[in-house]
Amino acid sequence: MADSVKGSISALWIIGLVYSALGALFVVLGIVLALVLEEGLLFCVIFGGIGMVFLILGIIFLAVEYGKRKNSERLIASGRYVWGTIADWRVNRSIEVCGRHPIVLLVRYVDGRGQEHIFRSSSLRIVGGPQLLGKQVRVYYGDPDFRNYYVAADCDALSGRSWAEI
Repeated sequence: MADSVKGSISALWIIGLVYSALGALFVVLGIVLALVLEEGLLFCVIFGGIGMVFLILGIIFLAVEYGKRKNSERLIASGRYVWGTIADWRVNRSIEVCGRHPIVLLVRYVDGRGQEHIFRSSSLRIVGGPQLLGKQVRVYYGDPDFRNYYVAADCDALSGRSWAEI
């Protein structure tokens, strides 16, 4: 089975969309009000200026998230990977979706020189537990020193239960 970047929606992606939409709305309303109203030009400029700030922040957030996704796709397309072993999993308490917290996998890989590397996966919406420990997952990398990596872990490969199954 070929690995692919999962289309999960992160908090940064949602914030970027909301900020961009609100920013664009405020800018358009500021311009329309400036054309319609004869007085209160300062109000329209401030209203549109705040909208411009929101629009720029939203575009920056979306660009950062898009860059992360493209980087992961590029790493998978390069085809360079190592097999890592799931050493631990942790609940990501900073995110809560429908009353559940996603988990983050800690993957261990020992290279040929005996040096140990620890990789963190992105937040996964699967149920964590001792059944995950010791399973093998692919870790795609771009640099020989493993600074740029992507942990390709999904529910099917781990035989774990997803949130939808509970």
